[in-house]
Order: sequence, then structure tokens, then C-alpha cells
Amino acid sequence: MDPLNITKEQERRPRATPMTDDQREEKNRKRREVYHREKISAPSMTDEQREEKNRKRREAYKRKKSHALNKENDPGLHIFELMV
Repeated sequence: MDPLNITKEQERRPRATPMTDDQREEKNRKRREVYHREKISAPSMTDEQREEKNRKRREAYKRKKSHALNKENDPGLHIFELMV
């Protein structure tokens, strides 16, 4: 979102409230649990399961990368927008 092109609708939208310490701790706890579950299950995976998981991970990476490359990344244009 370009700070110079804020619409009236965007001005009326409420801002997200910052997370409280309890919410942040809960989020981090859940992330740690997922990490530990993954760490435990990884050695017990079969080769086929591991290959499938890695294939999906590579596909997601390629999708994200191609999406990022499709964006217009002309630094001169961005500087021009900031100056106007």
C-alpha cells in the first residue's frame, strides 16, 4: 500500500490492535509445539512420505517465487511515486 494513495475507505478501516503479551506467548507456544511434533515425526517418515512433503514444499516455493517475480520491481518508478 502506497502511503500517498490512501483512499477514504482505507482511512475508515480500523487498524489491527497490537498483540498482548499473553497472545504473543500463546502464538509462540503453538509454533513450538508444531516444531516439536515435526521433529518427532520426521525420523519415522517413510522415504515416499518425505519425498511427497519435499515435493509440496518445492512447489510452494516456486509458486511464491514466480509470484514475486511477476510484480513490477522498477526502483526508478518507485522513487518517482514517492517524489510526486
